[in-house]
Amino acid sequence: MGNARNTKHWRDLYREAIFGADAERLDIRISEVQNAIQVREKQLWYEGSQEPTERERLQCASHYLEILRSLSRKEGGHDNG
Repeated sequence: MGNARNTKHWRDLYREAIFGADAERLDIRISEVQNAIQVREKQLWYEGSQEPTERERLQCASHYLEILRSLSRKEGGHDNG
């Protein structure tokens, strides 16, 4: 069920991408997390949140996901996406 996947918290999706054992789905999981992070960033912006902690976590998570994606492509040809 696609909608249930979309409503997962970005942190849960992040953990799945980082610690998941299915290397074949890594790019898909990373994309799901990045989408969830973008949604949360927009929510914080619209809420006018002045709390920098979650924003910093979102930025860090996004950065580390890009590193993970880059490393996975160098290691084993996950170059399709």
